[in-house]
Amino acid sequence: MTASVGNIVLYILFLWIAPVFVGNAVCNKLSMRGTIPRSFVMGYLSMWAVFQIITVPLILLKVSFLVDVVVYSIFLVGIIAYGIVKKTYRSMTIPKVDPSAWVGILVMLAVGIYMIVQSYRLQLTNADDTRFVVNAVDTVRTNRMLLTDVNTGKEILSWTGDLFKDVISPWAVFAAYLSKITGISAASMMHTFLPPVLLAVMMCVFWLIAGELFDKHIYRALFVILLLVMYMYGYFSIYNAETFTIPHHRVCQLFDRNFECFIFIEGMR
Repeated sequence: MTASVGNIVLYILFLWIAPVFVGNAVCNKLSMRGTIPRSFVMGYLSMWAVFQIITVPLILLKVSFLVDVVVYSIFLVGIIAYGIVKKTYRSMTIPKVDPSAWVGILVMLAVGIYMIVQSYRLQLTNADDTRFVVNAVDTVRTNRMLLTDVNTGKEILSWTGDLFKDVISPWAVFAAYLSKITGISAASMMHTFLPPVLLAVMMCVFWLIAGELFDKHIYRALFVILLLVMYMYGYFSIYNAETFTIPHHRVCQLFDRNFECFIFIEGMR
C-alpha cells in the first residue's frame, strides 16, 4: 500500500514529534534536563510502558483492538496537553556544540543515515517476521488482538509458549496501533517506517550514555561512531551480541540492553 502525503504527515507527527513532547513532559515532571535526545528517548520509554500497561489486560480480556486504540490515544493526547498547558516545551534545549566537534558529529550522523538506508536494502524476512508482522496485520484487519494463530489462521482459545510471550510484550499490537492512527499498512510500518525511528532512538541512547562518560562532544561522537561500527560489522558469530541487534533483525533485545544501561545511569544521577 502506498502512503499518501497525509499518511506521511501523521507518521512524522506521531512517531517523531509526539514522543519528544511526551518525553519532555516526563523530564519536566522528574526535574530532569529535557534535551531533545533525552526527551525523544524518555518519550518512547514512557509510551511503550504505558501501552503495555493498558494493552496487556485488554488482550487477556479479549477486548476489541478499537478500545485499546481509543484508551491509549487518550493517554497520548492527555500527556501532550499537559505539556502544552504547563509549557514544559520551553525547557527543551539543544546542547551547545564545540565547533571542533562538528566533523565528528557529522560523521556520526552519516553513519546513522547509512544504517537507516541499509535497513531498507537488507530487510530480513524470517520466522519472527512472519509472526510479528502477521499478528500486526491481523490485528488491524480483524480488530482482535493476538487471537489468530499465524500458522493455521484459526482462532486462539488460550495462549501458551511464544504466544503468551507475545501477549505480555505486545510489540505487534503497538505496530498495529501506529498503523491504525497513521493509515499506513502494518507491514509497511514494520518494514519501512518504524526501523528509522528505532535506529534514531538507539543513537540517542548511545549519545546520552556518551554524555555521562565524556565532557567533550567530539569524544561523545567518536564513542557513538565506534559503537555503531561495532554493531554493523560485529556479526561474526551467531552467538555474539551483535547477532541480536537492530542492524540485523532482533530489535527488542538491543533495546532491552541499551535501555537498561540508560535507565541505570539516569537512576544514578
